[in-house]
Formats: sequence, structure tokens, C-alpha cells
Amino acid sequence: MAAIGSYVWTEYKRQQLQVGLTDRRVIATQWTKCGRQTTDMSLSKIESVIVEEKGRGAYGTLRISGTGNVVLRFEDLKEPGKFRGALQRQLALINE
Repeated sequence: MAAIGSYVWTEYKRQQLQVGLTDRRVIATQWTKCGRQTTDMSLSKIESVIVEEKGRGAYGTLRISGTGNVVLRFEDLKEPGKFRGALQRQLALINE
């Protein structure tokens, strides 16, 4: 029974997070019981991108480190490796 509860909680958390990428920013919106929280970071401020995948890489954690000890951490993100690839391509475009 505890495993079912854990699964339901994990799926609930996954549905409460949206992460987007524009040509200038990474934007994340998370819904909580207190409302909506939106976080963003300029692509020019990103220093490193770390992916921790679980199992076959379907879900994992994405950590984006920026200047000034700022860290965006997205847990239970679907296909974090694909998002990292898209982010790295966008970073390469702005660094040309």
C-alpha cells in the first residue's frame, strides 16, 4: 500500500511542474497549495547543467547552476536528458 501512495504522490508532483526554454531564458512554473511559483534564469547566467537520471532515463533531476550561487533544481522531470540537449543547443547559439 505504501508503494501505491508513493507512486501517486510522485505522479502528482510531476503534474505540478512545467519547465520551458526560450531563446533567452529557462522558465519553470510550479503549482503548490499556496498558489503558483515561477522561477526563471537568463541563459547568459548559466554556468553548468547537471542531469541525474533514474532507471532508463525516463525521469530524473535537472540542476542548472548560475552565477552568484543560484541553482535551479527540477526533480522528477520527464526526459531531463532531452531538455539538457535542447538547453545546450540554445546556449551554443547565443555563444556564437
